[in-house]
Amino acid sequence: MATRLKYVDPNRRPGAFSRAYARFSGTRLARFISAKVVWKLDPYLLRATRGRFGMGLVIPTALLETRGARSGALRRNAVIYFHDGDRVTIVASKAGHEKHPAWFHNLRAHPDVTFAGIPMRSSVVEDEAERERLWTLADRLFAPYAVYRREAAKVNRTIPIVQLTPRGPTVERLPPDSAGDRALADELARIVNDAYAVGEAGLWVEGTVRTTSEQVADSVRGGDLLAATIADRLVGCVRVRAIDAATTQLGLLATAPDQWGNGVGRELVRAAEELARERGAVTMELVLLDPIDPAHPGKGRLRAWYEELGYRFVRRAPIEEVSAHAAAELAAPCEWLVFRKPLES
Repeated sequence: MATRLKYVDPNRRPGAFSRAYARFSGTRLARFISAKVVWKLDPYLLRATRGRFGMGLVIPTALLETRGARSGALRRNAVIYFHDGDRVTIVASKAGHEKHPAWFHNLRAHPDVTFAGIPMRSSVVEDEAERERLWTLADRLFAPYAVYRREAAKVNRTIPIVQLTPRGPTVERLPPDSAGDRALADELARIVNDAYAVGEAGLWVEGTVRTTSEQVADSVRGGDLLAATIADRLVGCVRVRAIDAATTQLGLLATAPDQWGNGVGRELVRAAEELARERGAVTMELVLLDPIDPAHPGKGRLRAWYEELGYRFVRRAPIEEVSAHAAAELAAPCEWLVFRKPLES
């Protein structure tokens, strides 16, 4: 279950209701309710609502998934969080109880975790100066942390602070002999079609697919397809195919929609350019489908993204130049925008 993780700025002053709720959360009654009810129900609520609702209500919480320290079994817990730059910070408070929460022991044994559906790597903050800085931020977000620290200190427990950083994708060229793996081809075709169904919504006749499992398998067989994985899950692909001795085409670039914004696409392009250089190319070319009228907002954002990566528009091309059959499948008049980038060594 992947969700969009809301950015939580601890320096932003909480609203009046949030402050009142936080004050109640620090009471003995609230701590009892949390232990007996909230901690048990929250993981199910967050999972069922894809992270949109939990018993923390106005307090930012998300689903933390760890592996049992001894069993290795999947464990789920709702955890309050805030951001510290691009890192997510969580506190193993357990409302000041005498023992650390089980999830803390789990991530110490298995640092790779999932938070709000996003694969992340956990690290325990040990530096005291850094802990003090993070406690200041944590207290701004959720005042009862101060109460929890006092309660934990009575039994000589130091509450740990943990930071999470997204795990980047691993990109590898698929070996040609994996072309016969039908499940692999089906999954990659699904990723491509799901991504283009969102990115090119309204441009194709209903029911049109951007690629098929057979076409994907052909690209794998030719040694032209790179795939991105995160935590052993396929999350994207890109095709690198020679146009001539000096020019390589970047195509079939797709990232699973629930991973957009996580750097997968950027890493795929980087790996594709590296492979093209290894093959002797000096220029990378790509084509972007673009409606003639009206402008497509998704295409505008994608064009800006490619330009940020160093690609420059060189010309327009009719649909038939790139794909003879595509014209019959389009729901709106379109053309290809051709971009190129020098591959400096």
